[in-house]
Amino acid sequence: MKFPLEKIEKLTGYGLELLLENIYSDKYGLYLYVFQIFRKNTYKKIGRLTLRLGQSPEVEYLGNIGYGISKRFRRNGYAYKACKIILEFLPEHNITSVNITVNPDNLPSRKICVKLGGIPTGIVKGRENKLIYKIDLQQYNSSKCSGQNLLSEFCDTAKGMDIL
Repeated sequence: MKFPLEKIEKLTGYGLELLLENIYSDKYGLYLYVFQIFRKNTYKKIGRLTLRLGQSPEVEYLGNIGYGISKRFRRNGYAYKACKIILEFLPEHNITSVNITVNPDNLPSRKICVKLGGIPTGIVKGRENKLIYKIDLQQYNSSKCSGQNLLSEFCDTAKGMDIL
């Protein structure tokens, strides 16, 4: 089976290391890259990040990127930094956008998505309804991309969807 990305042993940046734990294809035909997140200076495992690639209706609900940070390490910006590492890596592989889905009541994850430049594009219904944030990687990696412009676009979109 040919995976869209070569096997990545580790990605580093922002004081973190993402070490590849597993790579496999799931029952939906998605390619999953599962990374353990470590603090670079202490090599303490602080969480996990999953990158899902491929075309499937399930990727709309699950999102392309999922993350979890151990409770004692939360509120330190680690999820944001781990996502930044992935987002900066993906354009090298001709991936132009990703979606992150979050539960509407998960305010910390919603803030991470906005900080990453995510724009809410809808709500996907499933076991639990989830907000979809789309991140345009060409805009994300552009020097013209400013936090103020992204915040303004987010607020305009979110008000139209009645989620603010």
